[in-house]
Amino acid sequence: MKLILEILEFGLYHNESLPEGLQDVADALTPKFVMMSGILFVFTLGCSVVILRHENLLMGIDWVRSKPILGLAALVCPLLAVGSAFGLVLWTGEYYNAIVNISPFIVVCIGIDDAFLMNAAWHRTNPELSPARRLAETLSEAAVAISITSFTDMVIF
Repeated sequence: MKLILEILEFGLYHNESLPEGLQDVADALTPKFVMMSGILFVFTLGCSVVILRHENLLMGIDWVRSKPILGLAALVCPLLAVGSAFGLVLWTGEYYNAIVNISPFIVVCIGIDDAFLMNAAWHRTNPELSPARRLAETLSEAAVAISITSFTDMVIF
């Protein structure tokens, strides 16, 4: 009997076990959000810069085709959306659940995905067109992919 008691471990669970576990996960993930945001900012900024190779084998940045502001906006817009959503929910007095701390990761990743779709569609347009026409073509092409990903994300989450 003593051997069985040494092998088995008993624990008591109560109605607060799940919220306590979720809070532990949220406490572990929240500090990583700042690091994730910094890494994503550098990544989106780097991906939005177009490098040109000149005849003398030097490389430089094509500032006409590069969109570094889009890299910043791709991160700032979802962060502002998360901040305003948290503020609105807490202002209305709704119950705060620790699982909500995971939602900024999802929202930021979806927002950056949509920015990459728009940036790729912009680069596929004809550079000789007017900016208004290029933007219209970009939005018409990227709207389908953004709508599909937004709908599937809404159904999944």
